[in-house]
Amino acid sequence: MSNLKILVIDDFEMTRVMIKKNLATLGFSNFEDAENGLEAFKKLKLAIDMNAPFDLVFCDWNMPVMSGIELLKQCRSTPGLILIPFIMVTAESESENVIKALMMGANDYIIKPFSPEVLTKKIDLILKKLK
Repeated sequence: MSNLKILVIDDFEMTRVMIKKNLATLGFSNFEDAENGLEAFKKLKLAIDMNAPFDLVFCDWNMPVMSGIELLKQCRSTPGLILIPFIMVTAESESENVIKALMMGANDYIIKPFSPEVLTKKIDLILKKLK
């Protein structure tokens, strides 16, 4: 599990640092980050082109340039990115937003703030679904 290649996307650097720190605490070391959906999409496409795709994405909902939900929509319509596990990470806790993200293809949803234990549970659930 610790060799997963993970992309962390959030417009706030402190949130990216916190998520990566939590992932490192859980034994992960292969992660990159992006500050908006457009930057993330470029990284995701480049990784596919280099035959080194990301295994998991943690993505904020509200970001400038391209939102997380727009990125999710773009990924779900792009060959090579259609099936990448995608976890939305946001302060948006309204049930209609959770439903919208899941209907658009998100694999799961984490509401900020969260603990390393929540990350572990979400990653475990995703990995079990993929087996």
